[in-house]
Amino acid sequence: MQSDSSYKRAVESLTAARAQLKYLKIEDRPDVFSSAKPVVSVEPGADFNYDLERWKVAVKSLSAIFKEYEVIKESSVSMNLRARTKRLVNSDGTLVRFGENGVLVFVNARAQNDDGMTVVDGEFFAVEDEKDLPSQAVMEEKVRALCARLERVVKSKRFEDYSGPVLFEKQAAGELLAGMLPPLVVARGEGGFGNDDDQKLGKAIVHPSVSVAEDPLQKVWKGKILKSGWKIDYEGVEARPLNLISKGVLKEVCSTRTPTRVTKESNGHNRGGSPSPGHLFISSDSGKTYADLKARLIELGKEDGLEHVYIVRRIVPNFLSSGGDVIMFAINGLMDMFRLGGGGGYGPGSLAEVVRIDVKSGQEELVRGARIKSVAKKNLMSMSVASDDADVYTVSYPTDRSSTTIGMVTPSVLLKDVEFTKPPRTTELPPYLKNPYFEMKKLEK
Repeated sequence: MQSDSSYKRAVESLTAARAQLKYLKIEDRPDVFSSAKPVVSVEPGADFNYDLERWKVAVKSLSAIFKEYEVIKESSVSMNLRARTKRLVNSDGTLVRFGENGVLVFVNARAQNDDGMTVVDGEFFAVEDEKDLPSQAVMEEKVRALCARLERVVKSKRFEDYSGPVLFEKQAAGELLAGMLPPLVVARGEGGFGNDDDQKLGKAIVHPSVSVAEDPLQKVWKGKILKSGWKIDYEGVEARPLNLISKGVLKEVCSTRTPTRVTKESNGHNRGGSPSPGHLFISSDSGKTYADLKARLIELGKEDGLEHVYIVRRIVPNFLSSGGDVIMFAINGLMDMFRLGGGGGYGPGSLAEVVRIDVKSGQEELVRGARIKSVAKKNLMSMSVASDDADVYTVSYPTDRSSTTIGMVTPSVLLKDVEFTKPPRTTELPPYLKNPYFEMKKLEK
């Protein structure tokens, strides 16, 4: 039935498109569908061979950790086990079958300050093979670190408005670039980022020291497993590595069999129905270390006459938005944080761990409630990228409608023009009653 309805919708869409072309003249109109070499690859499908009872116990053990921390007002731990087999047969002669497995553990938590402000954070573990998940002890350590982090943040000072340079450190840089890169490195007009009129190969789009590579075939980076990746994409086209940006200049974009002004054929990057990278590698030949970026951050603050500058150490992972309801309200605006807007920048978002630095003394102080109001697009041409602290991060990618994650290798990033806004004036009132669980624990003592 599903195949029948899909076919009928396709026929209706084709008929409507043909009718429209009778009355419209489209200049430089690309083909509707590009040709591709037929591929025959029949691999075993995926089997759902998971020990559910074992994982129930493991998830409950992780969730029980929250009972050790009175500051946590709401929490959840959930697990997603996936096994799916993809099949494709087309009239070109392509015959493809392959299996996809995935294991995801979501950990969400919320704490509330006495003034009513809520702070949220989370962790997640994403692998394709369950044997690659961290040990139970390591996951428990991560959950305790999450709770300790929330304890520190909820007691910190409220954030005030700010406009100036910001250093996005490690994990935060991964989340930032996972949102900033989509409009640049996928075939525009097809990836959900508007028309492709201004997307041109050979055009400088980021700082000359920055290069971006894409390789869905690579599975490991410096001994660390990269999430996602594929050999054959969802249209049956063999994937290949891409040199997307070289020394700041756009060289290639991820494409599918739907042609655009800059892509005439597929390079094997259809994922979930739209162009998407599998593994992104951001690098810099600037020779700057993380320490250099931090020193430059303070220097820029002094040049702008600022008393403080900021380091973002953690952004709540976008992918947690599909893992639980606890932090949904904080995530809702985060995906819009990086999307191109009419003003040529990026919209509002929520941050998990932000540090304020006094430009005179260098003293660091944790703050809470900071939100990104905008990240000007011009930051891409002036950003500084470290050369010594790159690491592997698993991030969600806005162009991938299959709701999977990708592996990203990126160092810390310094942007010169970021606008933060203070927390909303309206906050939830603190609960009238204390948590009964912890009140009973006190009575037992």
